[in-house]
Amino acid sequence: MTSGVRRMKSKSGRRSGLRPMISPYIQAQSEETARQGIAPYQQIQDAARDLLPEGGVDWFKFDYDGAQPGLVHFELNLLERDNIPVDVSIFTIVGNEVRPYERGADPVTPPHEVQALPGNKFTTRILTKGTYFVRVDANHVFYQLKTSLYDLPPYNEPRKAVRAGMDYIVSAGDSWHANIPRHGGLVTRVSSNHHETMLCIACHATHFTTRAELTAARNGYQVNKRASLDFLVERLSNNPLPSVRP
Repeated sequence: MTSGVRRMKSKSGRRSGLRPMISPYIQAQSEETARQGIAPYQQIQDAARDLLPEGGVDWFKFDYDGAQPGLVHFELNLLERDNIPVDVSIFTIVGNEVRPYERGADPVTPPHEVQALPGNKFTTRILTKGTYFVRVDANHVFYQLKTSLYDLPPYNEPRKAVRAGMDYIVSAGDSWHANIPRHGGLVTRVSSNHHETMLCIACHATHFTTRAELTAARNGYQVNKRASLDFLVERLSNNPLPSVRP
């Protein structure tokens, strides 16, 4: 991928993303706000200038010029995990239209079961030469967008297979917890996390992924997805349950 990742601009020419807020406070209901159609606890326009009209979504543009197709991981790291689903999605321009680019998307990328909002903290794509656009809806004032590039599988070298596999599985497990199905996630921060959600270790998505990552690390492989592993280990340590292994 060349020329780095460039942040797109909104239609007004301003940089997409966060700008200083005039006031962080939300006005209570009054006769004036009632006439303006503003509900109580709804962030008014003057107090929400950190958000773009489309809701604070950031767009990034990059070019991939590899001689061969490449497998790319796209991942969001958050300063705070408050159970509001996030999303990173990939798009291209086809016939002057913006269209989702889904080649190489991992099997858990599509919406499944009942989720609070559609989205994935982590996803994969297979890229060929061209220009791509990344849409980030982080629902947070701070995030990191990280990308990792791998040769396209299948692999003739076992070490490449282990590297791609361990990086994928730990990120996929972490991403599952960022948008837990069956009403596990929240839509707004005024909602409370369900106790069962806070205790959830998701059967397969937590301890199997953690075990795979730690097994690779024990055999000499470096942990590249440190933030994902840290979250999974903390979830397990805070919610001790009997092992499902015989």
